[in-house]
Amino acid sequence: MEAMCAGLPCVLSSIRGHIDLIEQEKGGLLCKINKVEEFANSLQRMVDNSDFRKMQGKIAQSRIQKFDKSVVIRQLRKIFDDILIN
Repeated sequence: MEAMCAGLPCVLSSIRGHIDLIEQEKGGLLCKINKVEEFANSLQRMVDNSDFRKMQGKIAQSRIQKFDKSVVIRQLRKIFDDILIN
């Protein structure tokens, strides 16, 4: 999440949590678990293609905004308000 805030693209294993933040080629690249070659190729793709890397970084930075503390607090307040009112 910190990398995304900084505008960096991510290369992540395709696990819960990661897939909530990144979609394939929408902020980074997802790799199957224990697929070392796939992970290495994804890293190499980021290194070799600066336009792709920059675009993915911008997308990551945009996508992470929905997890901003102020957004999360507002959502939690709404949930608690709904519970208390009902």
